[in-house]
Amino acid sequence: MVGGLKVTVRMPAGPFRKVAPIKNQQYQDERCRTIYSLLENDITSAYFNRSENGIPNKWIQFIKNNIAEIAPHFTMKRMLDDYYERFYNKLTERAKHLRANRYEAAFEIDTWKTKIRQHWDQLDVKSIKVPDPTIRPLNFGENFIAEITLDTPGLQAGDVSIELLFGRKLFDKIAEIVFVEPMDLIESGDGWATYKINVPIYRAGVYDYTFRIYPTNRLLPHRQDLPLVKWIG
Repeated sequence: MVGGLKVTVRMPAGPFRKVAPIKNQQYQDERCRTIYSLLENDITSAYFNRSENGIPNKWIQFIKNNIAEIAPHFTMKRMLDDYYERFYNKLTERAKHLRANRYEAAFEIDTWKTKIRQHWDQLDVKSIKVPDPTIRPLNFGENFIAEITLDTPGLQAGDVSIELLFGRKLFDKIAEIVFVEPMDLIESGDGWATYKINVPIYRAGVYDYTFRIYPTNRLLPHRQDLPLVKWIG
């Protein structure tokens, strides 16, 4: 994780058990045993268990159930429905919106993007308040509270957002991103904005966390439409 800050979360005393992580080979062996058990006890026996007419009725029922329950999820119609719902319909509506009133929205978003690019490098952290794990680690169930004030010359408070990213560490490396949580804009003025977050920590262990600043606008279809980002940490 880029620019990570470390926080240790301590588990309270209680009847908690430490469970050793399953190694990859052990996981693979379990999968193999499950597959072979299904083949031996269910699938193969159903295929060779035939009626007086030589028909494997149970096997045929398996196949019919598979076709009825699984096949609809892998048809061309399902794929096209996904494309229409997730992409084509949204693109069509966005195109209509951008073309309306002689491309009013298109000019608006272009003007906004130009403003963001011009002032992005001037964006800076004015102050930051975060827990200090060198003084006291967070206890399990306590809240992680942070407050950040940004200098935003030339920008409106709603032009940028900040989110908190927590990553679980294993062997001094980030093993997984535990959660991503947006910060709340609580106060703003001429050229500055303050954000705050208050989230409970319900997992013990050692974590890295960082803050990500990114531009926001209701007209952006997705973040990649204006790929600018800054990291705090």
